Amino acid sequence: ISLLGGTQFVREWNSPDLGLPVPFSGWARGTTPLYGVKGFTMFYAASLDWMDGFAFGAPPLMKLALPYLDLAPGSLCRVHLVNPNSSGASVSMQLYRNGSGVKNLNRTVGAGHRLVIDGSEFEVSEPAFLVLQSDQPIWALAEFGGELTRACLPAEGLYATGRALVLPHVAEGGGWRTQVVFSNSDANAAHMQARYYSETGVQIASTTFDVMSKKILLSDVWALFGISQPADLRTGWIEVTGDTNRVHAGIIFSGEGDQVLSALPAQPTPQTDIYFSHVAQDDLYYTGIALVNDSGHPTNVTIEIWSAAGVLVNSATVTGLGDRSKYIRLLSDPLLGVNQQLGGYIHIHADRPLYAYSLFGITGQMLSAIPFQ
Repeated sequence: ISLLGGTQFVREWNSPDLGLPVPFSGWARGTTPLYGVKGFTMFYAASLDWMDGFAFGAPPLMKLALPYLDLAPGSLCRVHLVNPNSSGASVSMQLYRNGSGVKNLNRTVGAGHRLVIDGSEFEVSEPAFLVLQSDQPIWALAEFGGELTRACLPAEGLYATGRALVLPHVAEGGGWRTQVVFSNSDANAAHMQARYYSETGVQIASTTFDVMSKKILLSDVWALFGISQPADLRTGWIEVTGDTNRVHAGIIFSGEGDQVLSALPAQPTPQTDIYFSHVAQDDLYYTGIALVNDSGHPTNVTIEIWSAAGVLVNSATVTGLGDRSKYIRLLSDPLLGVNQQLGGYIHIHADRPLYAYSLFGITGQMLSAIPFQ
């Protein structure tokens, strides 16, 4: 692929120029002698009943954690393992639920192969998390949901650390549900402090809690903070501090009747230079961005929307985004001014580091949350 500076390359898996067999299931890897290439992959059903995706770019690792597997009866759950190496990878997996390992699996993933493990192999009927160790660096991904809706959550490095863990969006009430998940892969309990902020930076609630060794905590946001379950829509974001080096965390969004479903890993490291590598904003699709300033001071933010051909469509500046405040908008917002654009990307500059994610969807039909790069 010859990808000119500032341009975008987008293809569906069955595009004729990719030459893939039909049907196709596998994995892909791209290499470039240059830095600065961003991207993500999107999964969706032909009926548009479900969709989810995630950003790519993380290196393969030998020690990984998948913070959440939905193993409840009737749920669909799969673990995907990819070995990008030139020799086979021996992978040991330990499933944890209530403080002890409840299932061990050992698998060999052939050189360049992808292995899919069905959740039924874990023989557990409630939420759990998975620790993986391999003799070769690998990638891993959890897929969960049902026939109508599906979400995916990539694995992260074991004992990943950060100053804080931020869950950059909460939507609860008014037909929306947000759940948080914390999984402790360490031999010691993790003592955590969580603060729930509104979009204007006002603290809605705070709580302290422990995630015991080898246990998983899954909770609705309102229940975690011990506040009333809202009837109308309440939005905001969550900051978590404490023993974050012991905990892997994520956030799960769902709509009324579980019509839409998506998941995001917690974000440990904010950045001043942010990319979202796709735009879909027209009469059918919507694209939104959520930015959280947890830097301690106000910051100015410049949002650039580019076309697939590398043409700047619009540049907008948000002045003085307050500390602990959040900026969330669809691209159709008058300031951003994008109403009919399929393809392209978003580049964001900020004076101070931000947490962020992007959202794609069709109203009431599908939803996908993508981390920033």
